[in-house]
Parts: sequence; structure tokens; C-alpha cells
Amino acid sequence: MAELRKHDDAFDKITHAIHAYITHDLQKPPVPPPAQLPAYAADYSGWYEPDSPRTELTYFLARLHGLSTVKFQDGQLILSSAVGGRKEHFLPVTATQFRRVPEKDPPPPVPTLELLSVNTEGRFIQTEQGTMKMIPTWFAIGEILCVLFVILSIVAILVYAPF
Repeated sequence: MAELRKHDDAFDKITHAIHAYITHDLQKPPVPPPAQLPAYAADYSGWYEPDSPRTELTYFLARLHGLSTVKFQDGQLILSSAVGGRKEHFLPVTATQFRRVPEKDPPPPVPTLELLSVNTEGRFIQTEQGTMKMIPTWFAIGEILCVLFVILSIVAILVYAPF
């Protein structure tokens, strides 16, 4: 696991160096000031799962790995991953568009998340990773409990099998 992080860090440094070299003569666009959250923003708070799989064969894994919560706090949208503990902050650009606030680098001037209009199929948000659909809390907790049960069952089999 530590070696994988070293490779990821090295890859990030190389990507950053190439990006800096290619764009060193370009003027960075100004970052727009944050907008106000719309009154209906709290309606988008809740659990979300990916709705547009890249590969149908591994959709069940992508759905579990992409399980996330959305909440609004201090004028920001906070997207938290249920698996891995990743937490991303977004500032509003318009009433429905948000830009990601990175921890290290300056924020990008373009929106990277959008609250999509509610339709008959439910409530959706569009992120850099794809479209996410809002699901009931009980359903999200049920999925998490089922995964934990399967993992516990596998561990129990591995421990019990030698005896």
C-alpha cells in the first residue's frame, strides 16, 4: 500500500511538472467570487451513488466504491466518500454550478460539479467522475451493511476452514 502511494505521489509530481511546463506562458484566468447557495440547495443533501457506469461488468463495484454523501455547510457543498474517507469541498459559482477547492493548488476557475434539475427518475448531480443519483438513506446503509456482512463471512470462512 505504501509503494502504491509513492507511485501516486510520483505520478502527481510528474503530471504537475508537465502541466506547469506546458502552461508557463499562459495567463491564468481569474477565479470568480463565490456565489450564494440557492434556497433549494438543502434538498440535494443526502446519499448518492454513481448512475452512469463506464463498464457494466464492474458496475456493482463502482456503485459501492462511489457511494457518497452530500451536505451543505458554511456556504460550501461537501462531497464525502463512504469508502476511503475522501472529502471534497466545492464553492458555488452559480445557483447550480460549483467549483472544487483543492487542498494544495489554487482553485480552478471553471465549475466541476452541477446540481441537475429534478426529473421523474429522481435527483442527480454531475461530477467529474460522472452522474450521481440520490438514494434513500436506508438503502445506502443497507448496501454498506451487506458489504460488511460479506466481508465478515469471508473472514469467518478463512478463519474457520483450517479447523
